[in-house]
This record gives sequence, C-alpha cells and structure tokens, in this order.
Amino acid sequence: MALDIGTMCSPEDWVTFAIVAQDLGASLSYADSPTEHIPANIKIGTAVSPLRYYGLAPLVIEGEKPDHDYDVLIALEVDDLGGQVRKDKKYLADKLHAGIEAKYNMFSDFFGIAVRAGDNQGYAAYGVGLDLFWFLSVDYAFYGNELDDYQTVEAGFTF
Repeated sequence: MALDIGTMCSPEDWVTFAIVAQDLGASLSYADSPTEHIPANIKIGTAVSPLRYYGLAPLVIEGEKPDHDYDVLIALEVDDLGGQVRKDKKYLADKLHAGIEAKYNMFSDFFGIAVRAGDNQGYAAYGVGLDLFWFLSVDYAFYGNELDDYQTVEAGFTF
C-alpha cells in the first residue's frame, strides 16, 4: 500500500502553487523475489493566468455568470525533485512538464472550448476539450514519451 498526498495554494486569483508527494511507503513484491522499495516522487508546480493578472479576463460579478468568458493558463511542473524515481533523468528538461491552455466559454454554461499545447519531458503534448451544456465534457489529448506516443479521449459528467 502507498500514499499520495498534495496541497494547492492560490494566494491570488491569477496564480496557483502545488506540491505533491506520490508513492509514500510504496513497495512491490513478486512471488519468488524479495520486496522492492519504490521511491517517493515529489513534484512541484505552478499555474498562472496572465489575462487575469493584467485585468484582461472578463470581470465576473459574484453570484452572476457572464454570457461568455475566456482565459489563458500557463502551467509548469517539475517531477522527481529528489532524483530517486528516474535516476537516468539527470537534466531539468527531462523532469519538466509545461503547457498552455486557451479557453473560451460562450452562452454561459452552454458551450466551451479549450485548446492545449505543451511539453512532456521533451516530447510534444497537445489536445482539445469541449464543454457541452452544464454537465458534459469531452477531452482529446496526444502526448509522447521515450516509449511511445499516446492518444486519449475522456468524457465526463457533472451531477
């Protein structure tokens, strides 16, 4: 059994900081071999909205939803801070996840679209997301790593 724990902090509405510890106390064992300890993975990240910082995003009045809104989000995460999980990854670029998202919502909760692009440890990552009505979201993503390229499609419902 292992434990993952994390926390996020948003001191302003345009910036968020996070730290996560994954696989705390994790181990792996096979029938005919000794138990192997899995090192903890410590990650830190931040996300900023330059439009909100400069006051360019639509003003949302508390309790009211605007007919449309838009935002740009820039995110950065550094993986394996302790250098124990991926010992072959010695350079910061090999532990870096970075991306940008541009999002536009129109007709309040009726329709929204997000376009995303980024870097996954030196490999391309991009995607698109659709929010339909107030309860359905559909996301497509493409990303690569040293083993292969992957594509995912997700659908989500909000109750």
